[in-house]
Amino acid sequence: MNPFHLAARSLFTVFIGLLLGLTSLAQAESQTHPASGMVFPDNIGAFQRISVKHFEPQNPGLGSAYGYRSGVGTTATVYVYTAGLSNIPPTVDHPVMAKLREQTIGEIKQFAQSKGTSVNHTLTGTIPIKIDNGKDVRVLFDGFDLLYPDGKVDTQVWLWTARGHIMKIRMTKNADADQTIAFAKAVVGLSVK
Repeated sequence: MNPFHLAARSLFTVFIGLLLGLTSLAQAESQTHPASGMVFPDNIGAFQRISVKHFEPQNPGLGSAYGYRSGVGTTATVYVYTAGLSNIPPTVDHPVMAKLREQTIGEIKQFAQSKGTSVNHTLTGTIPIKIDNGKDVRVLFDGFDLLYPDGKVDTQVWLWTARGHIMKIRMTKNADADQTIAFAKAVVGLSVK
């Protein structure tokens, strides 16, 4: 082959490689929730972001969902929404938060029923999450076991308020407790920055 054509082909290959690299960098950028300003990085600890869904334009109050998955198969979805409320409660002690917690519990039970399985509500409480600045953020926490014929799948839910929004994490198939806790702590920390 002609040396000029060989050089041109090599430059073209390098150009395409750079273009593909820039495309993957663009896809790996952080996502910012429009209304709250909360930034969702591509990676949070051992979890990589796999999806972003904005429900707000078609369904006001439903906000957005940011999906993550760890290398060991744990899935996490972070929901940022208002539930149509004009005033978001400042703490998890507010009666509205108790209603939202009951709604979440009902949704998990309804999901289990739709899959033909039963659910055990194994843990419930209000817990402090200590974030990197030393501050404790109180969150509502619930744990569940979905009982399938071939075994159980655990689901955990964290619920709190920040940035004028309701924040919720739902994690399923928690294969590594340290990764699960680190993810929840990081997301709570991001929400109060």
